[in-house]
Amino acid sequence: MEGLTPNASVFQLIESLRSNHSKCYDDYLCDHPGMSQANHYVLGFACFFLCLGGIVSNLVLLPAYNLGLNRSGATVYLTAMAVLDLLYLFLALVMVVSRYMTSDFQEQMVSYARFSARLVPVGLPLMQMCELVVVWLVVALLANRLMYLKFGCQAKLLCSQLQAFKSVAALIAFGVAYSGCKFLEYRLEEFNSTDVVRVVFTPVGGTSLYKNLMYHWLKVPLQMFLPYLIVGVLISVVVSKMLNLHTSKWKAVASLCNDTACACVCRTGVCGSECQEGAFKRIAPPTVQIVHASRNQSAADITPEVRIDQPSVHNPPSNTGGKLMKHVSTEALDPIEEELAYLFFELPHVDETREHANVVTAVCIGLLLLLFKLPKFLSHVLTTEDYIHYDPVVVTMVDHFLDTIFAACKPSVCILVGAHFRRVLLTPAQCCLIHSTEAVIAVRSPETNPDVEMQDLSAV
Repeated sequence: MEGLTPNASVFQLIESLRSNHSKCYDDYLCDHPGMSQANHYVLGFACFFLCLGGIVSNLVLLPAYNLGLNRSGATVYLTAMAVLDLLYLFLALVMVVSRYMTSDFQEQMVSYARFSARLVPVGLPLMQMCELVVVWLVVALLANRLMYLKFGCQAKLLCSQLQAFKSVAALIAFGVAYSGCKFLEYRLEEFNSTDVVRVVFTPVGGTSLYKNLMYHWLKVPLQMFLPYLIVGVLISVVVSKMLNLHTSKWKAVASLCNDTACACVCRTGVCGSECQEGAFKRIAPPTVQIVHASRNQSAADITPEVRIDQPSVHNPPSNTGGKLMKHVSTEALDPIEEELAYLFFELPHVDETREHANVVTAVCIGLLLLLFKLPKFLSHVLTTEDYIHYDPVVVTMVDHFLDTIFAACKPSVCILVGAHFRRVLLTPAQCCLIHSTEAVIAVRSPETNPDVEMQDLSAV
């Protein structure tokens, strides 16, 4: 510092500080010119759009989760994850992405020394806390959905909003307690003459005991191994229950308006032997009888008498493709409910469909966690035990990129699943309306129905 003139540039000061100690500028950042282009494209260009898309998507989902009809225990977990992801993405955008928006290494270092480094002592622990709490919130959400699938209506107390609020509060307290020590890890070293700062270890953060405790003994089991293992087990159990069509209804609900699905065929009135798995048999058009008009009636007042030959609701024919469940009373059921009972599931309600949508959402988020977090866990194990030779700048870049993808993709999955199940709720009536319209056209069109006997009304 003494050999520098007052007019020395900021970058010269940075290089002098780097050469005084090690290859790294400070105790947090260790970039070098060879990675400036890669950091620009990955952490600058790609992460900018990921952070921007994730922030917008989470802001859209927050009011959607908390509408009166959508609010449930599962949406409490999803809301907490959205808030924490918003905080994480905002800090990543300001603290990391901003300095890599340029590809010039000199400008990257100057931006870090003047602006980004000031956020590290507080922003880094907050980002790590958000990452930890979100991982355990995924575990809690999957456990919540598993209890719903296992106990059904009896799980309302276990899956209530109050229980979800308690779980979220406990997990946030756990995250604050775990990450609280990291606020004591770094401090700023300022150079007032050039408005440049460095991030250095505090007396606590520089000890080997602290590093081993926070980055090995606690990080691996609490932040990586245990939650990832639990998520994998819960996903396996939940998916096994979802794929069992006799105990889970979500797949049947999702296929109600599929023309090749037996459920949709029965909703349109084709039942019994005419309803087969994966097939659709057209029934013969109904016969129409034209009533003679009296002298006091005009031709416009005449309404054809339609008689549709179909099996009786209370007396199903003997050639039906299956038997009704014995415990289901068909005396108080309409034709649609009777055929749905025949298919071993009840008519879905809107609330149940939303709960099943939350099950699918939880599974998708759990799969995203395993997809983007397991590589980070493997790289941590390999680099910590020195199994491979690696560049720490590359490892840091990949880890931050995977964390950003996970935080940004969760709201997109929620939007896609919600849009699909919203379509399921709205389209069955439209689907069945189309079939009903086709039946009416077949009744009224004499060209398509040879059984219709048309009589000359002019002779009356």
